[in-house]
Amino acid sequence: MKPVLVAKSKKALSFFGDSPPSLIAPEEFEKLATRFNQDSIYYIDAESYSKKKLKELLTLLSETKNCAWAVLDPGNSISDPGALFLDGAVDFLSPSVLDEGISNERIIKASTLFLGEHLEETGQINAFPGWENLVKGNEYPFIFLYIDMPDAESIKKTLGEKRFAKLKDDFVKGIGYELQGAEGIVWMSDGHSLLALFPEEKASMAASASLQMILGNPLFTYEKLGLSTPAKFRFAMHRGTTIWQKPGQTGNIISRDVNFIYHLGRKFAKPAALYLSEGAAAAVSDTIRSFLKETGEFEGVAISRSRYFLTGKK
Repeated sequence: MKPVLVAKSKKALSFFGDSPPSLIAPEEFEKLATRFNQDSIYYIDAESYSKKKLKELLTLLSETKNCAWAVLDPGNSISDPGALFLDGAVDFLSPSVLDEGISNERIIKASTLFLGEHLEETGQINAFPGWENLVKGNEYPFIFLYIDMPDAESIKKTLGEKRFAKLKDDFVKGIGYELQGAEGIVWMSDGHSLLALFPEEKASMAASASLQMILGNPLFTYEKLGLSTPAKFRFAMHRGTTIWQKPGQTGNIISRDVNFIYHLGRKFAKPAALYLSEGAAAAVSDTIRSFLKETGEFEGVAISRSRYFLTGKK
């Protein structure tokens, strides 16, 4: 979910560190009434409201089930923070917390709290209707595939800024082309890592495409990236849900499963193999599962990986 600060001035943006949220004025927020963006988490700056106005707003929010909201209280003006949670708040940030700064991890936990409670109450996870029929702001199940080049910085030093900029473009286009046959799309990318999405029923095709890229690494890096030596790639796959936004419009989407797949890819997966969460492994065919090997747990989730094909390891 994307953080949105509701405040009169930009002053409170400093509490969010290097990743400031979007900012809307209190009047704009009030105009939303009950038409809040369900892919956003709203941080209300208590200092931007009079005592009376803040009480009216919090009463409105307590009666609203489709809004994730939290309160910033830099002036220590709220005497009963616990009551906010009883009324549906997902976080409360006291002066001492604000002095330390609002971390991305905290925003993720608050978003997860809302998503878990909201989906439990409404059951509103929609079946995948096809790429053309996805509705912005609705939550859908997907297969997530994370791919990156862990040696990107060293490659950049070798190639230089200009050639590396082209390589990043070629990397995203090349991966996108390889995934088309599995009906996948590149959803997010920073040029040397990307997150692709697939319909759940295409899990086996997504895994197969990944294994083919691992096996064809030397040819892919030569033909698609123009490198004379094979580059390292990490592959991680997960089954989960997320709010839908079109590629290029994802902003700072935060969801439990998006966060998990990025962590799995960056912190656990190693090059030359495909790593799958328990849910992803269960979604692929028996044939593909026969290539997998259990490799421990990550963040409490059982992980399997494909056997190494190019290194001689099992």
